[in-house]
Amino acid sequence: MKKHGFDRLRGAAAAAGAIGLGLLGGGSARAATVETPTTVKFTGTNFMATWRSIANQTSILNGDPVSTTGGFIYTGNLSAFGISDASLRATTARFTDFYDSGMNLAVGGTLFVNPNGTVDLTGTTVTSNTMTDIIPGVDAQVEYYFVPNRPLARALYTLTNTTNAPIFTSVLVMGNYGSNEQTTVQATSDGDLDVEDTDLWVVSNDNVNVPGDSVSVPTATLATQGAGAAVTPVGTMKPGTAQPSGNKDNFGYRYVLTIPANDRVGIMLFSEMSPTVDAATTDAADLQSLGAAGVAGVLVGLDNTLPILNYQGRDGEITATTQILPGDDLDITVTDQDLNTRDEVETIVVTVSNDRTPETEDVTLTETGNLTGKFTGLLQTVDDPVPSPGAGTMAVQTGDMLTTSFLSYPDADGANETLEAETEVVEKLSVGIGGGSSGCSLATTGTDRIDPSLPLLLGAAGSLLVLRSRKRSNRRRTGI
Repeated sequence: MKKHGFDRLRGAAAAAGAIGLGLLGGGSARAATVETPTTVKFTGTNFMATWRSIANQTSILNGDPVSTTGGFIYTGNLSAFGISDASLRATTARFTDFYDSGMNLAVGGTLFVNPNGTVDLTGTTVTSNTMTDIIPGVDAQVEYYFVPNRPLARALYTLTNTTNAPIFTSVLVMGNYGSNEQTTVQATSDGDLDVEDTDLWVVSNDNVNVPGDSVSVPTATLATQGAGAAVTPVGTMKPGTAQPSGNKDNFGYRYVLTIPANDRVGIMLFSEMSPTVDAATTDAADLQSLGAAGVAGVLVGLDNTLPILNYQGRDGEITATTQILPGDDLDITVTDQDLNTRDEVETIVVTVSNDRTPETEDVTLTETGNLTGKFTGLLQTVDDPVPSPGAGTMAVQTGDMLTTSFLSYPDADGANETLEAETEVVEKLSVGIGGGSSGCSLATTGTDRIDPSLPLLLGAAGSLLVLRSRKRSNRRRTGI
């Protein structure tokens, strides 16, 4: 399976410092299947972090009834897998009661409940069992990695499509901080105190003053997306916003995504405990992109074959007819799963330019079906030396080179990716049969075209010369 951009980032990660680990609940530094609830406890430089009762919880969101815009409707006191409690002991203070329920998952309105009551505990990584058919055709698994050198939990939610057709669904990650009605937003990634869907992270605590450090509950950082995300969340329950109970400590972020046929995708969030707001905002910079997270060493052990859609994209591909005659149609295809934003046939626009003239033409490509991620279309050319920009046809002459381009954002590294394909305008077609996106055509020494239904006669004395074409697909990346 194709790798998705983590090798280079993980290779840049700094090695973790020496730490003392105390793993409770029957676990050890080696892989072990343990009964839940499970507790992970470890000591780093100037802190001790404890993540308790990782198990199916009987009350999520502190029992608050919840209704979200995606059709998620809960009436409290429902069971779901998550982190029940956490605490932080820092150099000068001790903080407890972090989470009344934490990092719970729902897919398509169904809560994730860990089957069999066991987890895999490997070092500081807790991995659930697989819940088959959380919605029809989709299996789900939850992994919590507790970063040993800082009080940070990395939550990874993996969804696997077991069918032969793409599945469009939504994912909700939710929790309750335990800071109750005192919950106050202290910082966001864009520098204000408004919790917006575009924020990469939010810092809050139980101090009603701004700025104000934590009183008894740790200052909480929740990172919900990275710069370079194919899928961005909608905040359905925002920290600091009162729920029906009056509490302001619920959070919920909803992601709408497509899982390709027989494939997997992931959603990843980070949750960190900090003793001060300043420490929280400084450390949150590590969680803003895959590049930053890789350098900070918090991607250790992450499956690099899994596309993490709220932190990266998937590489796209563009193809176009490699050779045409003046007046031929130019066939264009773009394939990119990140372009599936709705469960309907969608369109995109690509640009074709002529290197001999200043002419460029925009071409609309149409998806071949719901959720296929494959878009096709054509541009008509005319045999004319004089360009007419914006006419919807491209004026070409023999010897011209056409470049079809599409800005695909993001790619597997979370960067801008310009996809390009080149087309040569020739006097006689010298490759293959026909036209089309394969760029194939058949030529003889005396005609521009022949009927592609004619048999091919090849041999030492034959008069037909057949050459294989090759597609040209270039990529340029900018920024991470």
